[in-house]
Amino acid sequence: MISILSQNIMRSVITLIILLSGIGLAYSQPIWYELEDAKLNAITVSSQASGYTGTGYLTNITSDDSRATFEITVEKSELYELKLGYRTPNGEKEFLLKINGETITGRLPASETFSIIKIGKVLLKEGVNEFIFEKGWGWYELDNLQLYKAVIKLIEYPEDALIDTLASIETKRVFEFLKSVYGQKMISAQQTLGDVAYIKAQIGVTPAIANIDLMDYSPSRVEFGANAAPLAENAIDWTTDGLKKGIIGMSWHWNAPTDLINTTDHEWWRGFYTHATTFNFAEALEDTNSENYQLLLRDIDAIAVQLKKFQSAGVPILWRPLHEASGGWFWWGAQGAEPYIKLWKLLVTRIRDHHNINNLIWVYTTGDSDWYPGDEWVDVVGHDIYTEKGSSLSAQWDDTFEQFNGKKMIALTESGTLPLPNLNEIYGTWWSWYSLWSGSFVRDLSNDELVEVFTHPLVINREDLPNWQEGIFTSNEQSEKKEYLSGYELVQNYPNPFNPTTLISYSLPKSEYVRLNVFNSLGIEVATLVNEMKSSGVHQIVWDASDNSSGVYFYTIQTNTFQSTKKMILIK
Repeated sequence: MISILSQNIMRSVITLIILLSGIGLAYSQPIWYELEDAKLNAITVSSQASGYTGTGYLTNITSDDSRATFEITVEKSELYELKLGYRTPNGEKEFLLKINGETITGRLPASETFSIIKIGKVLLKEGVNEFIFEKGWGWYELDNLQLYKAVIKLIEYPEDALIDTLASIETKRVFEFLKSVYGQKMISAQQTLGDVAYIKAQIGVTPAIANIDLMDYSPSRVEFGANAAPLAENAIDWTTDGLKKGIIGMSWHWNAPTDLINTTDHEWWRGFYTHATTFNFAEALEDTNSENYQLLLRDIDAIAVQLKKFQSAGVPILWRPLHEASGGWFWWGAQGAEPYIKLWKLLVTRIRDHHNINNLIWVYTTGDSDWYPGDEWVDVVGHDIYTEKGSSLSAQWDDTFEQFNGKKMIALTESGTLPLPNLNEIYGTWWSWYSLWSGSFVRDLSNDELVEVFTHPLVINREDLPNWQEGIFTSNEQSEKKEYLSGYELVQNYPNPFNPTTLISYSLPKSEYVRLNVFNSLGIEVATLVNEMKSSGVHQIVWDASDNSSGVYFYTIQTNTFQSTKKMILIK
């Protein structure tokens, strides 16, 4: 019986082999549709601006009734990558496209001229497919839609270690667990302990990650009477309640240290918003002797007190501060990318180096590329997405994956809707974990909707977690865990038979010296594919047999404690 690990590797490598064999589907002749040819409602066609294709472009997309409807027919069901010709003279906007009822949304960067942007992938059905552009944010212009036969990018085992070289053993275990399931399964999470309990009560399973917010520990909120206690203590208790140890995620809606406006619609408790404070952190960072710089340190030190409680209890944290900065709606994003990066680095060094807090996995919420602090300052990249139900989220995933070139794990750190695991599998959007926002975002969902996602075979809940405190598995189904926590396994090459390239995958439960060799039918070694130390997890390598003749070959893996051989056939 093929394990889940094997099945997921098989699914992932099909399109990689297509690329390696030179077919290059991503660059095949596209289907090109001029959007001025669509059936239009509350939209006009213009030719006033220059640079468009076809006979015109769509404008005045400003009404809730705005629609551009058209059909595209394909001979067989295939996955396509979409590219959109657009113009946004009024600044960044969000489009909304429905394809056979499935919603795709995404941001269109500000552009005075007509530009092309990738907007995600879609699985078209055989025959007629219906496309409908709707308003979204409106006030953007559309030129054309291009469809290319798509490929799914292969997710490799992330090699990066934690940025904290002194990270606690529990923190390392959680991080290694995240890496071991990445690209194979998604870990469930939920905002607030109350909504975690709600999901458990409704459907009988518990999200693996409980996300809390240290907002009310901000000193400027405490000054107005805010009292978060005993939030930290309750979160620690939750992680250790029972044999299956839950994981804590944590954000900090940091109320500005000072200069709160505190008037109607700008109240003190909105102090993390840019509109509710005049605090200029860029100026504070320029003068380390200034009062405002000292207030920054005061606030960080106050949060460090809470983080140390978790460290003392041996509880790791998925720590996600200073989120959504490039949007500018929070004060830590109000002065631009350079001051933000400086603030991020101050936060890391103050907490990690000054306070010696070593139980944090640092999660950066992605935005524009120039806001990224750098690989040596970030462990995991998060994406916050609020869109309509049913979206594949492939546009956002693809953008983030390309921005970081697969170097960092990607998590859906905030979402207005639950991701659909079946779509994640089809489109290759393998979020490390997903976290639905709180309140009505989760409580307005039916139990059927919760069950569909949280009990899906590709989702890991608290009941499925390893015991990260002890570094062992407590489940009686030890063999099940090996399906997504890598044990020793040499996977059958794919494709097989092949010509001239094939992909060989293997997994290790620990770091070991690995030899992977290929032999012909006479037992003569014809290739050495691996001869070095390898970390635990899933590894993949392509053998190019262009210089070898057709026939039967054998590939063998050897470590100090494991050996396995499989047969493959080269047909030219």
